[in-house]
Order: sequence, then structure tokens, then C-alpha cells
Amino acid sequence: MHSFIFSILWCICASLLIVQSATANSSVLHLAEAEKLALADDIELQRRNLLHNAQAQRAISVSQLPNPKISLTALNLLVEQPFDFDAEPLTQGVIGISQRFPRGDTLNIQRLREERQGDSRLLDIQIRRDQLRKSVRREWVNVFEAQQRRTLLHGLHEVYAELMPIVTAQYEVGAGGQEDVLALRLKQAVLTDRITEQDSKLQQHRHRLREWIGDAASRAWPARLPEHLQRIPSGDVRQHPEIQRLTLQSRSQRHQVNLARQAYAPEYDLNARYGLRDGRSDVLSVGVNIDLPLFSTEAQDAELARQQHLHKASLSARDERIRALQAQRLTYLSNARNLLTRLQQWEEAILPEIGQMTQVVGGEYETGNASLNSLLKLRESDIQGREKLVSLRAELARQVIELLYLNAGDVE
Repeated sequence: MHSFIFSILWCICASLLIVQSATANSSVLHLAEAEKLALADDIELQRRNLLHNAQAQRAISVSQLPNPKISLTALNLLVEQPFDFDAEPLTQGVIGISQRFPRGDTLNIQRLREERQGDSRLLDIQIRRDQLRKSVRREWVNVFEAQQRRTLLHGLHEVYAELMPIVTAQYEVGAGGQEDVLALRLKQAVLTDRITEQDSKLQQHRHRLREWIGDAASRAWPARLPEHLQRIPSGDVRQHPEIQRLTLQSRSQRHQVNLARQAYAPEYDLNARYGLRDGRSDVLSVGVNIDLPLFSTEAQDAELARQQHLHKASLSARDERIRALQAQRLTYLSNARNLLTRLQQWEEAILPEIGQMTQVVGGEYETGNASLNSLLKLRESDIQGREKLVSLRAELARQVIELLYLNAGDVE
């Protein structure tokens, strides 16, 4: 009887290693597919694409000359005969056209500034993609962890369910005490509560993931985490889209400095007028108006200084963000390395030791030298150890996800 009980314990707990792999089929939602589903239907990404398209058109519009102006004028009409164009020789109809030319290289600088803004919009799109991918990955890992824990708990519940009739039968024939039956019932009740709690956590994570991937969040999960989420990635935060965007914004601000310098250059208005005279030769007039910024130097100096200060401030903001991201990266890197060390310890030392102790106690139980309670405690320790392993792997994956986001060394 003891040998039979021991065999049940080992067979059921060993089945935990393969229970989820049996569900590996076309309905399994792998991480890469979840990311694609989230990116394909993200409204915010669509909005940022529209803003980028609008910015591209803006770069074209600001680089064009303003429209020319045309004027139609009647000159020297007699007050007594305002509609008689032949009454006075000086009466004439004048057609004029004028064109304004902005100061210095203003149009070209405005174009460059708006193009940098367009590049910044592209980086906004990339930042949204990276942030969305990071969020989906984290929640996908949360579902994976909750699912793995649930599987382990259900496996232990099956162990208790298989043992209950055996322990009850032993008590009835006097081979065991009533305390064994009561203790096992208590363990079943407590474990049922843990399973209910774990089911609730699993559903919460699936509901959060549903925000990005819809009904696909209800599909089955693979039995293992992706390999790239268990390795520490390399990279450089200076290549992060946020830093690149701040760099572009600094360049755009430098163009604002150049625009402020153009205020010292004159603005031109060219105009031409053609006079139509009845009975006399037509006349042509050509002129130019030049805006000379002679009396506003103080205002121009102040504006130039303001733009220069803003440019320096944008550079400082970029450097500060680099330092912040580098500090975050070092934190996640340290955490990931510590987790790898702990994983190795659990896989190579702690869990094998628990397994060896279980074998020893199992043998003693078969000979009547150990109690059922001692054996159950070791099986529970084994389940708890496997839960710890799942927790460590999931936490390592979360640290790697943060590093992938910071390093701009993404894995598609």
C-alpha cells in the first residue's frame, strides 16, 4: 500500500512538467503574434501616423513664397464726371502686381525646421510601438506566470484527491490515524482557496491583455518563455528613440536660432504697375520696398538671446534624459544578473536536493519509518520550489523586457 501511494505521488507530480506542452497547437498564442496583433490595431499609432503626414505637408507649405498680390486702380477721375474716362487726359486705369520676399534665408530655414519636426514625429511613432510592445510583453509574461502557477497548484490538488480515499481506507482498517484524514481535508480546503485566488489573478491579466489584442487573450499559452526573454541583451541608451527625438528637437531649436538671426536682414517687396491711358501712351512703373530693421535692434537681440537659451536648455534636457535612462538600464541589468544567479542556484542545487530528500523519505515511508505528513510536506516543498522557479523566470523576463526597451536592441 505504501509503495502504491508513493507511486501516485511521483506520477502525478512528474506530469506537471508536460501538462501544458500537450496543448501546444495552432491555437497557442505566442508572444510574437501577440505583439503583431497589438501593433496592427492600435488607434494611437494611427493617430501619430496622421500627425506625421500632416507635418510632412507643413514642411512643404512653409517653404513657399507668399502669394503675389494684384491691384486694379482707376486714377485721376473727375469728381463731376466719375465714369467719363475721356473727360480728363490724366485719367488712367492701373494694373499692379507685387511680390514679398521674406528676410534672408527664412524660407529654407523654416523648411529645415519643419523637416526635423517631421523626423521627430516618426520617432513618436517608434516610441509608441516600443511602449506598446513592452506593455504587451509584460502582460503576456504575467499571464504565463499565472498559468504556470495554476497548473502546479492543480497538480498538487490531484495528489490530494488521489490520496484521500487511500488515507480514509487506512483509517477505517486501523492502519492510520484520524488526524491524517483531517489534515488532508484541511490541506485540500486551503489549496482550493489558493487555486481560486490564482484563477482570479490569471483572469485579471488576460483582461488587461485583451485591451490590446482582443479575444486572442483567451487562447492557450505556450509551456515555455521565449528564449530571448531569458538572455541579457546588449545595447546603448543613446540609440533610444526618446534620445533621438530630443536630439532632433534640439536641432529644430537651433533652426529657431537661425530664424532669429534672419530678423536682422531686410524684407523685400517688388512691385510693378502698368497704366492704361486713352489716346496717350501707356506707362510702366517698377519699384521695390525694403524693410530696414534699424529701430528694432533691441527687440531682435532679445529674441535671438531667447532662442539661444532655449537651444541650450534643449541640449541639457537631452543630456539629463540620457543619464536617467542609463541609471535605469544599470538597475535592470543588475537585477537580471542577480536573477540569473538565483535561477542557477535553484535549478542546480535546491530543487535537486528537494528531490533527493523526497526519495529518501519515500523509501522510509514504504518501510513504515516515516509518516505520510512528512512525505506530503516534501511534495509541497517541491511544488513551492517549482513555483519559485516560475516566479524567477518570469521576473527575469520582465527585467529583460525593460532592457530591450532601453537598449533599442529590440527583437522582432
